[in-house]
Amino acid sequence: LPHFYANLIYTNLILFILIFFIVLLSNRYIESWTEYSLSWQILAMITVFFSPFTTLFTTRLQLEGKAKRFGQFQIFSSSIGAILTYLFVAIFLWSWKGRIYSLVFSSVIPGIIAMVYTFKFIGRKFPKLDVDIIKTSLLFGFPLLPHNLSFWLKSGFEKLLVTNTQGLAENGIMSFAQTLSFIF
Repeated sequence: LPHFYANLIYTNLILFILIFFIVLLSNRYIESWTEYSLSWQILAMITVFFSPFTTLFTTRLQLEGKAKRFGQFQIFSSSIGAILTYLFVAIFLWSWKGRIYSLVFSSVIPGIIAMVYTFKFIGRKFPKLDVDIIKTSLLFGFPLLPHNLSFWLKSGFEKLLVTNTQGLAENGIMSFAQTLSFIF
């Protein structure tokens, strides 16, 4: 299993580097469409980088039947997001920028913790790249891409529509309201 985990990390790194260069090459188009500068796009990429580590870690906790640790980690992650959103938006008055910073930090902090546990699980001797595992992973995951992208496109389209018609501040308010709706 550590060998498989290591190759999932390799796959994540390869895809991240590929997508990072695509974003760098097309950042002006992305900025003209979304109004997010390259620095905001890079923050989004950092968030994307840490997400698979968190997913791998929480999935492993579930598979190992460690419900208490899973719950603690989820509560910790959610608490970071809520506290930082309140701090950055309500106290520091950073508006939509505060919400984005809180999303980045609430992804990076649990992601680093998950990364540390993942590397402990893999061990000191990092396994070699196994092209067969990477191929199998990509062949399994590729058909799921349209399904996963549909959720991102739906929420992304709504946010782009609100941003382009109402403004970034209203997008931040909508984002905060959506976050509150997940609680109830």
